Amino acid sequence: MHLPKLVFVIISQFILMFVSVGNKTYADWNKYSSQPIISVGSENEWDNYFVGSPSVIRNKDNYKMWYAGNNRFLWRIGYAESADGINWNKSSSFVIDQIDYNNNYNIHDPRVIYKDGEYLMWFDGSNSTINNIHINFSKSPDGENWGSRVLGVFNPLYEWEMPKGISFPFVSYSDGLYKLWYGANGLYNGSELWRLGYATSSSGINWIRESKPILEGDENLDGLNANSPNVIFDSGIYRLWYHTDLGIWYAESNNGTNWVKSPTPVLTASNDSTSFDSLRVMNPFVIKSDNQYFMYYTGIGQNGKWQIGLATTEALPTPFITVDPTPTYTPAPTPTETPTPTSSPTPTPSSTPTPTPTVVKAQFSPIIIVPGMGSTWNPQAIFTCSLNTSSGWTMAPYVNVYTRLINTLTKNARLKMNNEVYIYTYDWRQTLDWQGQHLKDFIDNILKDKPAHTKVRLIGHSLGGLVIRSYLDLYHDTHKAESILTAGTPHQGTILAYPIWEAGELWTDDKLLKVGTNAIIQHCRFITNNNSVKNNNFKFLKKTKKDVVQELVPSVQDILPVFDYLKRNGNLLRYESQVYKNDWLMSHKLDPDLYHVGVFNLSGTGNRTLQYLDIKDTSNKDRKNGDWLDGYPQMKEYTREGDGTVLNMSSVVEGANNSEINGSHSDVISSTEGIQKILNYLGIPGVRPAGMISLPEETSKIVMSVSLDKSAKMEVLDPKKRVYKSDESLLVLYDPLVGVHRLKIIPSETMRTNLSVSLMDDMDINENLVDIRLRKGKLTEILLIFTNFGSPKLRMIQI
Repeated sequence: MHLPKLVFVIISQFILMFVSVGNKTYADWNKYSSQPIISVGSENEWDNYFVGSPSVIRNKDNYKMWYAGNNRFLWRIGYAESADGINWNKSSSFVIDQIDYNNNYNIHDPRVIYKDGEYLMWFDGSNSTINNIHINFSKSPDGENWGSRVLGVFNPLYEWEMPKGISFPFVSYSDGLYKLWYGANGLYNGSELWRLGYATSSSGINWIRESKPILEGDENLDGLNANSPNVIFDSGIYRLWYHTDLGIWYAESNNGTNWVKSPTPVLTASNDSTSFDSLRVMNPFVIKSDNQYFMYYTGIGQNGKWQIGLATTEALPTPFITVDPTPTYTPAPTPTETPTPTSSPTPTPSSTPTPTPTVVKAQFSPIIIVPGMGSTWNPQAIFTCSLNTSSGWTMAPYVNVYTRLINTLTKNARLKMNNEVYIYTYDWRQTLDWQGQHLKDFIDNILKDKPAHTKVRLIGHSLGGLVIRSYLDLYHDTHKAESILTAGTPHQGTILAYPIWEAGELWTDDKLLKVGTNAIIQHCRFITNNNSVKNNNFKFLKKTKKDVVQELVPSVQDILPVFDYLKRNGNLLRYESQVYKNDWLMSHKLDPDLYHVGVFNLSGTGNRTLQYLDIKDTSNKDRKNGDWLDGYPQMKEYTREGDGTVLNMSSVVEGANNSEINGSHSDVISSTEGIQKILNYLGIPGVRPAGMISLPEETSKIVMSVSLDKSAKMEVLDPKKRVYKSDESLLVLYDPLVGVHRLKIIPSETMRTNLSVSLMDDMDINENLVDIRLRKGKLTEILLIFTNFGSPKLRMIQI
């Protein structure tokens, strides 16, 4: 009978050059007589071919084990309980399943600690061939029901961690610090082997690692392919068990990184060919229980099956290294909870198995989507030309870019809108400090009816990512975020903010920002006598466009670049020396620990993106108006290393799980690849992105915007007799037809109002602003004549 291809891959990865060295051991580890203690399942069970890689905790009056199981085709994580650590009752099914069909096709090698009333698990994810191995994270209130997952908290970085990846995480916690020992497969000193690495973290999510391996196998001593570390702190030293091709070995250290190996293995394969571990022993996991040490391990028999065995010893060896009285690190023994004594284990199996624990539904962490600048709309706030009105914002009627992601979550993943998935609609004009406070109010309102300790997962697009950062920064130790993903976020600002803040000019291709900001500029530039303008003659100019932006859209200053991007005579100028600077990003640097949450970041690339502005001296006219105080742009330099709005170097977050797609600023949140990465971040298995939808805000060349600063119903009939309606005091037509458009306005009361009609393309804005008188219940009609002979033009004729 031939083993499936997957089995050969696994065997080649883990067995590799096996050589038997008999039963000689170090420190008198005695194998339990009735082996294995965890066997493979029956023919139709999920773990009917392999069980291994155990992780065990003694918690008060029982033992808990998590292990990897396989049915010849797929790896998952299982769970078992025991009253004595020897006789185990397996749960009838796995507790963590396949997460996706790409990087987390197989789930295996769990390691669990107990901390602050929760079980924390770090575990491997890999593709269908057990490659691209990386470490994920999850947590559970009871050890069985594992809620939201943080994927890719630890990925290959150095050459010695590639190509297969990093695996077998072992984590301990003490004194506010998580310590991670792990295995990695890659090229080092000219050879591709498994070696051990080390990293630390204050959050358990974002890690700082050693750049080189801390231990590797020696073919003349312990054998090659050192892997599967297990570390405890005992008798003033770190004690390490690990496996190689030649069995399970032991080493000691004063600091957890510099190790001295034992001269002989502590456990090897059995000489009895009928034994479950006659071919190989590996994956040691050691705990102390009462007056004994238990080593759980994986044994491989001549039939190729993996099963879990047990060896015990009364005492660990006297240290053979000099004990440092002040070690660099002092981790607590794993498990971290102090065990309650129970009766000593007996080799006689218990006649009454522990009942299968009751399954409790996992606590769901709500998902909150924070959209970008210009994506929300509130006519009352916009047209009162004041920042004092900020409630009542909704998704703008012209925005489609978030629809596909919402459909994916609510239709395909069947999550409930405004119960499990939320859209945070907010006043994007306000400063980031204001934003952080109001996002807190929104989150607190969501969680007030949720179970205690519920946290949220935040997805921020563009400015939305900085809104999330502001919330985390303001409430560093009390925030309710479990994890965050920022997509297309200008973490170091965007150059497109420069013309808006310096002169009120909208160069951006982001039509959502363009429509909203242009409406503010158009309606708030002028003062009129008695709120009226006679004969379309505006009495006097109140503000320049720049003045309007700086007074009514202060968020633009918060996205100015904090990198050098202005050039004069070919020389880069320091951004700190500019008249207008981004005080928020300069004073709110990213927290080195990334706010103790899982931080994921998605960037777009391959799009023509502004990289530098060559400037010249400001003209006397501009200087008098206060425009272009930092220099007038005379030439633009572009690169393809960006999403069209944000440069890659600005969107990447140091220390986070960064990934990118070949796509635009909208693609990161709406494309198939972008949404799939978001689903991976959310840990939602087996869900496909919803069907493609039209995104006219992304694809259109020209936008026609019609707005009133008073409340009235509007309707536009285009040259093909298509009707567009709005009750929001705003109508947006993407790629309008050349010809006559008939605008109809029906007011709810008699009033004078300012009507603005703008044509916007990538280069220019053609603006029309008129004062009209409306009578309650009476139809007012205006012809909008659109021509496009090289450049779009618009005329208005009132009927």
